[in-house]
Amino acid sequence: MPIFSVIVPIYNGEQYIHRCVDSILKQTFEDFELILVDDGSTDSCGQICDEYAKKDSRVVVIHSENQGVSLARNKGLAVARGEYVAFCDGDDFYKDCLLEHTYEIAKKTDAEVVSYLLQRISDEDKLEQFDTLTETFDLIDEKRYDLMYKVVTWQTKGWQACRSIFKRDIIENNRILFCGTCGNFAEDLGFTLEYLLYASRVVFLNEYLYCYYDVRQDSMMNKSKKVYKINEVNELSFYLKPMMEKVLSKEQFSEIHHHIIRNQVVDMYSARKMREFKEWAKLLKTVKNKQFFKDENAVFYSSYIKPQLKASRFSVVKYYLSKRMIITRYLSKLNKGRLYFDIVINRLLSAVIKKSA
Repeated sequence: MPIFSVIVPIYNGEQYIHRCVDSILKQTFEDFELILVDDGSTDSCGQICDEYAKKDSRVVVIHSENQGVSLARNKGLAVARGEYVAFCDGDDFYKDCLLEHTYEIAKKTDAEVVSYLLQRISDEDKLEQFDTLTETFDLIDEKRYDLMYKVVTWQTKGWQACRSIFKRDIIENNRILFCGTCGNFAEDLGFTLEYLLYASRVVFLNEYLYCYYDVRQDSMMNKSKKVYKINEVNELSFYLKPMMEKVLSKEQFSEIHHHIIRNQVVDMYSARKMREFKEWAKLLKTVKNKQFFKDENAVFYSSYIKPQLKASRFSVVKYYLSKRMIITRYLSKLNKGRLYFDIVINRLLSAVIKKSA
């Protein structure tokens, strides 16, 4: 049994695949299998993968019709044999010591997740750096939820599957998979959050071990920046709920849901013109699983926002002065008329206070 199973989902990108695969095959730690999942590529990627398998016995190739990155990774997990699982996207690449160093840390600290920093690169090879936590989390009691909260509120950057190694027995014993129904946006957030339900210790390294290529015009992540992914993240939350409520309370899950959704509607908080709010109301009409969307946001509003209002002697004024409270309530009702009324009152009240100051 190899120590690592490295899973690489591949869809086209023949100009990048050699760099990706070569970076893994030349790792200073050699005890691994490399699972290349050709997800119905229409260029020469499938042939290139087969050529690597002929040259190196550690390479395993799976060919399938195009079904998206989540199902491609799941197919890799189905055949993985390693003690640890690592991921790499077909247009990214590893630093030479990634497997060796993360394995050493995992064994030294008894960690079930070892996460590292990304170097984001462009066509011009400019490096952008992320800041992140460098510490050990023992996931007991409220600390488990605290880490999940930090993940969904971007206080740590450890949610991408490609920036961590995972214990395969935890994945298999708890049947953890990538969500196959929530599109290809933030699908690894769901995988990471579900894994954190069962892990006991997480270590964050302050080292850049993975190079992340994010400017391909046809890449899924690049496309996702151009459109709002409300349906995808709502479906992700719906997918996660039955697993997460085994460990988290109903109120805790509603907060996780809120922050998953909020990352996609954050522009709404900065909207100033009524036309912009109308555009958002039109957009939110497209939410497919609408009742779930409203129910979870309603739990968040009643559990976290209303208590803030009740604690104030001037709760009505506090509500109308806070666009965050107004929009949070709107997400739990999707009542367009009430939203417009609240925003008008917000502006009038803000103007009066500003004039009297």
